[in-house]
Amino acid sequence: MKKLLTFSLLMLSTLSIVFARTYSVSSPDGHIVYEVAIAEKITFAAFYNGKTIIHNSEFGLQFSQSPYLGANMIVADEKRITDQ
Repeated sequence: MKKLLTFSLLMLSTLSIVFARTYSVSSPDGHIVYEVAIAEKITFAAFYNGKTIIHNSEFGLQFSQSPYLGANMIVADEKRITDQ
């Protein structure tokens, strides 16, 4: 039973990673890369010259008169800009 529970938890965590949508933006010279992943939680990471500076930190906003913004969010629209 313990093995089944462990396997189930592993599968659930894997599914949340699979369904995460990751967006990235880089500096013009490519040295700095910033990634945001939207899944059950919003996380971000930052890289400099391929080295991790900030690793999968959770991001959200909490206001006194509204619910927490950062869990179960969706991307309603996106626009991609590429070099010409």
